[in-house]
This record gives sequence, C-alpha cells and structure tokens, in this order.
Amino acid sequence: MEAKKKCERKKPELFLINVCQHNNLDEVRALLGRNGIDVNVQNKYGETALMTASYTGRVDVVRLLLKVKGININTKNRFGWTALTWSSRNGHDDVVKMLLEVEGIDINVQDDDGHTALYSASGHGRVKVTKLLLGVEWPRTVGLSKNGKRLY
Repeated sequence: MEAKKKCERKKPELFLINVCQHNNLDEVRALLGRNGIDVNVQNKYGETALMTASYTGRVDVVRLLLKVKGININTKNRFGWTALTWSSRNGHDDVVKMLLEVEGIDINVQDDDGHTALYSASGHGRVKVTKLLLGVEWPRTVGLSKNGKRLY
C-alpha cells in the first residue's frame, strides 16, 4: 500500500494510467481533479490512460477520459498502436463506438507494421468491430493509406 501512495504522490499521471486499467472510477475522477495533471502522459511503453482503458474495455473510464479537455485520442505507443487500435484488436465494440464518435479520430493511423485498426480487428476475428469500422463514412474513410491507396 505504501508503494501505491508513493507512486501516486510522485507520478500521478503514471498512477492514473494504472488506475484506468482497473476500472476504479472514483480514483480516476480524483486524479483527473488534481491541478496540472496531464492526461496525455505516456508510460515507458508509450501507453496513455486512454489506451489502457481502451485495451481493457473499461467503457465508463473511456467515457470519463474523453470528456477531458485536450485529450489526445490519436497518440501512438511504442508500436504505433492507438486507443482505437487497442480496442479494435481486443474486440471492445462499445469502446470503439465511443472513439469513432470523437471529432478528430484518425481511423487510418498505421502502426509500425503498416496495420490499421481495421486490420487489427479483422485479423483477430473481431466481427462486430470490423463491421463498425467498415461502416464509418467519409471523412473518416477506412482502408486508405495517407496517399489514398487501398490498404486491403
């Protein structure tokens, strides 16, 4: 317990990333209420609080984080994965739906291997998520690279 308190005091942003994984809304709210907390801080793997909540499917935490002014929804981790990539890969369709509604979401972000959220979802058999991503309309067209060529 003492290590937890020490981490929370010294690096509240990193503690926030960890708390988001465990779906503790009260702790997330408390940390977000602190002055000067940067919700976009990345841990040593490049993960943010939003990524952590997204890859674990924490719908309520994602909803809360998306309300934070200045949250970067397109941040990449060290592999080039975003919150959308993670939630798509892991089949968290409710999280994917929320992320797709956010203005500025880039569904064509490619990871270090050139894969998109659509590729990750379909490659892992996430049928619901694949259908969601295929249903996205312009200007968030799925399946096009930066130069407009088809990715599949």
